[in-house]
Amino acid sequence: MIIGNKYEAKNLYKAQVEAEMFDLLRDYNPEKGVPLAAWLQKQLPRRANRAFKGVTNDRYVKDLEGMEVQRVMSEEDTTIDAEVDNIETSTALGIGKELLTLVKNVAKTALSTTKQNVDAIKFKSDIAKTFKDALYTELKKQLGLKDTKNIKGLTNAIEKNPDAFYDAMSVESMRKARGKDKDGNSVNPFEVAKFLERDSNGVLQKVPLKELGVKGFLAYVTAPEVANNTRSDRQMHLIEALAVSMGAREAINLLENDTEFRQQFAEQQQKDQQNKDFKEAADKTEDIPKGFTKKLIDQLKKISFAKSINQVTDLLNINRSTVNDSNRLEKQKEMEAAIIASEIPSWMFEGSKFGNFARRKVDGVYVDLPARGGLYYGTKDPAYKRALKLAKTFDNKYSVKKPKRVNVFKAFTSEGQAQGEINLKALEFFANKLANSVAENKMSIELASLFISSGYQATTGIIKIAAPFRYKSKLMEYGVGLNKNKEKNLEKNIILQLL
Repeated sequence: MIIGNKYEAKNLYKAQVEAEMFDLLRDYNPEKGVPLAAWLQKQLPRRANRAFKGVTNDRYVKDLEGMEVQRVMSEEDTTIDAEVDNIETSTALGIGKELLTLVKNVAKTALSTTKQNVDAIKFKSDIAKTFKDALYTELKKQLGLKDTKNIKGLTNAIEKNPDAFYDAMSVESMRKARGKDKDGNSVNPFEVAKFLERDSNGVLQKVPLKELGVKGFLAYVTAPEVANNTRSDRQMHLIEALAVSMGAREAINLLENDTEFRQQFAEQQQKDQQNKDFKEAADKTEDIPKGFTKKLIDQLKKISFAKSINQVTDLLNINRSTVNDSNRLEKQKEMEAAIIASEIPSWMFEGSKFGNFARRKVDGVYVDLPARGGLYYGTKDPAYKRALKLAKTFDNKYSVKKPKRVNVFKAFTSEGQAQGEINLKALEFFANKLANSVAENKMSIELASLFISSGYQATTGIIKIAAPFRYKSKLMEYGVGLNKNKEKNLEKNIILQLL
């Protein structure tokens, strides 16, 4: 289908054909021995076809027949017909029709089975691996490309036709090669051998054979000064590069000239991308629990790495729930109002250990005031008793059992494990009750945070007793330099901060 005005499309087509013509003239290399007229006669129809596709809206044809896919597949001179190039290589190296057919089939398999998108960085590596796995052994076997003590198959093949063998290896296949140096570091063997050199942009480019020299080429596989395993690796790299190069050219040929396969490949690529997009969307959905948002999940992740409750309140922009002499009476009244409005049960109030603060010492004498930061000076504080009495009026409203600390000696008994489950359910109730109370404006968020921070302070507080015993040491001994087993608070710290 022509895009837009037909007259404009005609002029655009003419301009593009002229541009393709000039490109061909610039690309023509007389050193290859092909007459200019023959070169143009072969290449111009293909370029004209490509120019026509530039004025159509066939997305797949334009993408998959264009130079973009060719560059993805190989960085050889893509103006040369891939099929002709492989046939010429096969003739020069003595590759039979059977092996050439195998190359065609492997190329088709590589394109049909790859799970990588043509735009993906791993695409070339993925199909290159298929070419090496499927073609290496057959190329080596049928061409006799193996140097042994008595038979120098690879050396003879290079000596017989060095130009054909060297030209058969594409620069891209050589760039993909990997080996190890004497220290075990990953290197490109062709760069080490000076077959590849970096240009001004740092990109590896193939050194012409006339600069490298046939002796330099042969020395790569025959150098007596290198170890046998190194020489064997070098021979392997050459054959692998040949396998990848021929496979890549055949893949290009398929995409250029086999209309049916090109369409199948395009549809498969689109299907794979759709499946990938769907999976990524599904994974994102699965990662977010019901009732949560990505923003909330990210916030919770940040909170879990906070080092203190104060860092958490700063992250959430919550005013710190500080209790002092000037606001204590106000906070006590707020507590009583919240207990009534939110219907807080007594075990929840007691579990937050508000009465765990000691009395203050003034001039060596204890007075009826809590130590710094305390809401009450103890369980005998009249204000504490008053709040607890209010909370007890709601005990029969809930079926949640009262949490209790599990003694270490009962930790792994059936009784201890059962109490651990009760404690976890109580903690869940505790968290939901506070969250709902804040959401329904029955309790300030600052007071809710006071429930949580106070519940963490004491060893018998709701948060610390809720962390269940999961594992035990096979050898219960003191740590080195310690006279007691160290309590690990990581799990409880995270619970505190997330709450």
